[in-house]
Amino acid sequence: MATYNGEKYIEEQINSILKQTKQIDELVICDDKSSDSTVQIIDSFNCDLIKLKINLENIGYVRNFEQAISMSSGDIIFLADQDDIWRIDKVSKMVTFMNSEKCDLLCSNFDLINQKDEIIEDKKKYNIPSFVIKEHREIITSISFSRLLLGNVVQGCTYCFTKNVRNKYLAINNQEVYHDWQLMLIAAYNEGVFFYNDNLIQYRLHSNNSIGFDNKKAKIELEIKKPKIVPTMVQFFRDFNKIQKLDLITKIRINIVFYLRIAYFIAKLHLPI
Repeated sequence: MATYNGEKYIEEQINSILKQTKQIDELVICDDKSSDSTVQIIDSFNCDLIKLKINLENIGYVRNFEQAISMSSGDIIFLADQDDIWRIDKVSKMVTFMNSEKCDLLCSNFDLINQKDEIIEDKKKYNIPSFVIKEHREIITSISFSRLLLGNVVQGCTYCFTKNVRNKYLAINNQEVYHDWQLMLIAAYNEGVFFYNDNLIQYRLHSNNSIGFDNKKAKIELEIKKPKIVPTMVQFFRDFNKIQKLDLITKIRINIVFYLRIAYFIAKLHLPI
């Protein structure tokens, strides 16, 4: 878990993690130099399972999550946001599937809640990836590498993944691509990503989300940037290729998608993927 000024919701989230039907082995929390009472609330649990690191300076949530992942020692690692609520059987259900199937990363569906813990019934009002809100889905669905090249499809706070994926992610050492998309792509290249269609967390929408779902009524603006000589994602895959060789067809597809900025325009225009 990466925390920053999360005093309003952090206690409820930690309680939901510690009270799982399958007990966790550790809860690694990296705090990004909060200026509120977040750290004091975490300390008040006085729990041996909690491993807290407080940053001396603010490093941002991408590096902070990377730091927390690097400190994790388990065979199966879960990501957690500071302001959500886990369903009590989340760990049990996901670990059971991970242990019984060939799976490198498992993500789940979620409920949306507001600042008062009230369920937001209509997800379609928000810019949630179409993959998540698709109806009549099987309980388990694989997510292909090809689909993920166009953009991530599920929130990182629903993930769990293997130590092998963790080690590859840390070896790539990329600070420009969102950590959850990196983890997805690493696992998906070996056809090891699955979606569990059960609402195992309550994902909170509020004004201080680091990343969230905008209301669809919000104005869409295309941000025009000077393209890099080597697109960010192409560089990521070059680094990925150093630890796991990519086949030629995959390299060609990567160059087409990212030199033509296809994924960029899909994300900016909120097109379904």
